[in-house]
Amino acid sequence: FYTPHNERLTELLHTKEKTMYYWSGLKKNGDPYWVVRSVTPNLDHNGEVKEIVVIDTDITDLREEGVD
Repeated sequence: FYTPHNERLTELLHTKEKTMYYWSGLKKNGDPYWVVRSVTPNLDHNGEVKEIVVIDTDITDLREEGVD
């Protein structure tokens, strides 16, 4: 199924370049949260994507304080 995250990963597989983006979601209790996601491809010796490293950083407090 389609999600904006799938679109970003598809783009990364073609460009083979690191990307960062913001996204939001809801916690189990219904509270919103914000994350900045860093997605980095690791390439093999042929330059093909071997694995993808994803690091999410919760920035909810910064967003609520009005810091971008």
